[in-house]
Amino acid sequence: MIAVKTEINKYPSLESEKNEIVGLSVKWLQSGEVAQQDLGNIYSAINNSTDPFAESTKLLINDLGQSLSANQETLEFAKNLSVAYKQLAVSIKNNAIAAESETWANGFFNKILQNRPAMESLKQWNDLWSSTQAFVQREKAKVGSESSMGPKWNRERVIEVAVQEAWSPQEFSALELIAQLAKEKSSCSRYRDASSLAYCVGLGLFSKTQKKFFDPTYAGRYSELSADFATHLSRLSESDLPTLRSTLEGQFFGISEPIWSKCDNSAFTQRAAALKSQVNAIVTEREQIRKWELERQIRKTAENCQ
Repeated sequence: MIAVKTEINKYPSLESEKNEIVGLSVKWLQSGEVAQQDLGNIYSAINNSTDPFAESTKLLINDLGQSLSANQETLEFAKNLSVAYKQLAVSIKNNAIAAESETWANGFFNKILQNRPAMESLKQWNDLWSSTQAFVQREKAKVGSESSMGPKWNRERVIEVAVQEAWSPQEFSALELIAQLAKEKSSCSRYRDASSLAYCVGLGLFSKTQKKFFDPTYAGRYSELSADFATHLSRLSESDLPTLRSTLEGQFFGISEPIWSKCDNSAFTQRAAALKSQVNAIVTEREQIRKWELERQIRKTAENCQ
């Protein structure tokens, strides 16, 4: 017992857990699970993890009480935690909390020893949550002092998708850009933040899954197209073509897939160029018969590929 206390006293960070660890150590020595000279390695591993992973370390100690042999891999992981790994984990936690995702942050941080994510995974999580918290700050700035819970709930919905799909800064930027076009819809025009605008037109469209705005095969094509459409709708609003404008507005977001979702990138580019030319022509055309023909062409161009 004296030898055990002498050894553990080398690790003042374990003071609050010392009695429990001493009790476990005596049990292990008596059962022959561990030799006296190996206790230092166990204490060193626990000491290395307790800062900053105090809660996860408490779980580890509890697990060690159930079985020392079954937790050797976790002890080895705790022993080899580097300063860089710890700093990255803290950064992830802080960014997730700043992104209004404290439950996720605590779940990740407080069981990190049990889950043992690789350094590469931490780098990916850090990039994600850094982008997410930056997005949240921009969104909060847009609504200012608005007291409604709607924007916060909609941000949470966006973040849920972003975490599931591991969004990059490009997806967040694309959502903010594309969602602005939703202001053209009368039912969405009152919203100021991108999350609420996206939810208004259908958050399911803002995804990396197949035939959605962020489908990787689309190579980000809808960000540029949304800027073009904003120009098209603005020009059409200044003409006497409200029905055509409404049609294009609805076609862009579609029902479950965006405009030209079935077009490959080559056909997409061709249709975008054709539409731009046709809109330029119709807003300057004075002859009514020619206007009708251009309107027919525009509606045809706006159709999906087969």
